[in-house]
Amino acid sequence: MQKIRIRLPATIVGLGPCTRGVSLALSAHTTIEVTPRKDETLTVDAVGEGAGHYPLGFRHPVVLAMSRVFQEIERALVGVHIRIDNQIPPASGLGLEAAFAAAGAIAANNLMDNPLTRDKALALTTTLARMDGVVGAVLGGLTVSHLHTEK
Repeated sequence: MQKIRIRLPATIVGLGPCTRGVSLALSAHTTIEVTPRKDETLTVDAVGEGAGHYPLGFRHPVVLAMSRVFQEIERALVGVHIRIDNQIPPASGLGLEAAFAAAGAIAANNLMDNPLTRDKALALTTTLARMDGVVGAVLGGLTVSHLHTEK
């Protein structure tokens, strides 16, 4: 069975006036490990900062992001085990929701052999978290992002 491990940093967005779309990655990280199961069970284990802050099931932000990818590609895993080791404090403004959303989307895409391009997977996460936080978490460093939608 394939195990996916994703480590994404905390981010600061909106570094000043008129800077929407600018993000800076920090040294605190969240690590997500996703392992397919042979049964039909979803398990989510969380340790570290805010371990009891999010529900451990279908409403966890990582699971929601994975579900969004599965909906897009119209396929899903039957059972999965998710382990979250988090250093980013929840409700701190340091992009935890963005890191969770990006990690879930990346994990689901990788588990299904990458049917989505990186840009499409990132665009899906913007329905769950701020675009600048997601891009900063995925790319690291100092990033500037802009979402272009075709009409």
